[in-house]
Amino acid sequence: VSDCNAIGDFYTCASLLENPIRTNLQTVIREYTEHRLSLAIKARERRTALDEAATERVLQWIEETHGQMTKLVAQAVREGTPIAVPLANTLNGVTSAHAARLAAVKDRLPSAIVLLLFAAALASTMLVGRQQGATGKPQVAATLSFIILVGFVVYVILDLNQPAKGLVMVSQEPLERLLSAMAK
Repeated sequence: VSDCNAIGDFYTCASLLENPIRTNLQTVIREYTEHRLSLAIKARERRTALDEAATERVLQWIEETHGQMTKLVAQAVREGTPIAVPLANTLNGVTSAHAARLAAVKDRLPSAIVLLLFAAALASTMLVGRQQGATGKPQVAATLSFIILVGFVVYVILDLNQPAKGLVMVSQEPLERLLSAMAK
């Protein structure tokens, strides 16, 4: 959402410029948004992350697009646009949001935490089994329910740790709405 808001703010700010810079900048922003959305949709369909070479190509394209945006903003500033400061700030917002999104995509649970998660699940399941054995009156339904609940919690945590696949996926609806608003 913050990434989408940054792009939307930049697009709105660009709409206040004079032509031909306005049209050129809005075209680049729209293409950038379309490309970002298509990448997310492709990742959702594949349910896998891009390989390293494909990721590098995508990052290179994004950097080149950021460069195009920067050149157009610099041109607007040289021509004396009265909105130079907001224009530069919104461009910075787009590049900062991209950096935050990239960091979030690459940020994964450390292996030690995953191992600790499994150890805690195993220990809690063993303790329930021990308690059931000590009472002499096993409650099979309660024990199975607990084991299923612990397994479900572990699955959800691991699923959240893999944004390109699994059941829980990041919604692209804000980016889709922004793109449809840009087309108007």
